[in-house]
Amino acid sequence: MVVKKVRNPRKSSSLKVRIHRLADYIDAPETHGERGGAPAVAKAERVAGLTDYFHQQTAAADSREKCVYSGARGFITTSLAGRKAEMLSLARQSVHSKDPISHYVLSWRLGEQPTPAQIEEAVDVFLDELGLSGHQAIYGLHVDTDNVHLHVMINRAHPQTLRVIDPNKGFDLEAAHRAIARIEHAQGWRREERGRYRVQADGQLQRARHAAREPAAHDLPAARRGAHPTGAKSAEHIAREEGASLIRAARSWVELHERLAGRGMRYARKGSGALVWVGEVAVKASRAGQDCGLPAVERRLGGYQPAPAGLAVAARAPEPGRPDAPRWEEYRVERAAYYGRKQADREALRQRQDAERQTLLAAHRQQRATLLQDPRGRGTDWNARRSILAARQAAERAILRERERWERAWLSARWRARFPAYADWLRESTPPAGIAPVPRRRARIVGIEAGAEGLAPHDIRAFVAIVYGRRVDYRHRESATGAPAFVDRGGEIAIADGRDRPSVLAALQLAAQKWGAFQVEGDADYQALCVRLAAEHGLRLGNPELQGALRQARRALARPLGPAFQPGGGGWSP
Repeated sequence: MVVKKVRNPRKSSSLKVRIHRLADYIDAPETHGERGGAPAVAKAERVAGLTDYFHQQTAAADSREKCVYSGARGFITTSLAGRKAEMLSLARQSVHSKDPISHYVLSWRLGEQPTPAQIEEAVDVFLDELGLSGHQAIYGLHVDTDNVHLHVMINRAHPQTLRVIDPNKGFDLEAAHRAIARIEHAQGWRREERGRYRVQADGQLQRARHAAREPAAHDLPAARRGAHPTGAKSAEHIAREEGASLIRAARSWVELHERLAGRGMRYARKGSGALVWVGEVAVKASRAGQDCGLPAVERRLGGYQPAPAGLAVAARAPEPGRPDAPRWEEYRVERAAYYGRKQADREALRQRQDAERQTLLAAHRQQRATLLQDPRGRGTDWNARRSILAARQAAERAILRERERWERAWLSARWRARFPAYADWLRESTPPAGIAPVPRRRARIVGIEAGAEGLAPHDIRAFVAIVYGRRVDYRHRESATGAPAFVDRGGEIAIADGRDRPSVLAALQLAAQKWGAFQVEGDADYQALCVRLAAEHGLRLGNPELQGALRQARRALARPLGPAFQPGGGGWSP
């Protein structure tokens, strides 16, 4: 989580205007600018419908801000208009501060969505850490960006004493960061890598110590900007060492472009400045020299003129950072070969998996065509035969999809390491005299956690079909005599427990194999589970109102896969 304090954007506005605008924005941003804001909604209704709000509002096509949950503390009235009047009255009674209103934003990571209870707990912790418990506060959760965020508006004037509180003696952001650490720890959110505070095992807060930030290339001294980690001369070094002299020697824009093109460089305007391109790498012109920036060159050569049409730029091969760099060409060749093999392996795996999918798809189409041509026609057992065929085909697709996922994970683990930098490569491949070089390739065994999905299927393969005329019941293999987990009735599939993940997944796989696209009907929890499963297993949901939530779930899952066990002998060997 991250926290931000929002300063008053219009300090010239009156206190009344500030309170009214900010309260309207937080509670009902889709009606921001209208008098009175939106009608107040009971907190119980908001809590009950929060999941529906998430799915419906994130799927909306317009780009206006959306508030899906709001609340308030320290007020007598329950309407938004009444709360604004109360806050204004209390704020005006403070004679020591012209603007006792503070505005903070708490933002969760991509894919994280707090529940109503977690929102209320977060507000409790935040107010407590700032020393503002009992103060008036209006807050609202917005989902108009990729990151869900909570706006909190606080009146620092105490309701009884009328004293204006300065949280943490004026260092309120420090207290806000402590509150964020407490919220992350209490609710299990992923901690920010450079968060200021962390909660220790004994529950105490400790300020985190971070290593010094690695300075950017333009912050480094010139002596340290000379070479790239690959040992090649950096583009900035070339522009400063060679390009600057060519720019200074030019007597016209045409000559400048021709001189640079002959050395594999070009000069191009960018906004109010200019760039020096060294091959395909751009360098700010002023980095080559103060007299190489666009204003300085224009003062000398006149207004900027682009390069003549058809001017050919010479190819420029990488150069070693030092003239005496040993074995640098050998390093370049080996590095290029490494990344060439990496790309070739990825492409080979992609083509093989595409071919396997197409082969399975063609086989499934042929099996369905054979069923349709069955001379027995659509008798009483038509739906049963169709359902069982779809279940078997869905299981085969699940096996193939699972195998492809592990193969991609294994390939990712195999090529995870980057090729070493030039200095490391030289040190490893050139040992002291009399000592054999140590091979850089490592032999390792990558384990799989017990109960992983690849070892214990929890999809349609875990169910058995039992035919009752036109109806087909699907029961868990371990309890085939019990009640059915879901039933195929031909035109619909009924699920006994919409919260049982294996049953819902198996039913979705069956529906996808039978109909391709389909819609789900049920309560908010069931639909949310269907969205997660559809994103994880590549299924298509036909519900228009769920498309936004489905896209968001797929984005959250778009992360590199972890290591898996290794296929052997050119094929998959579990």
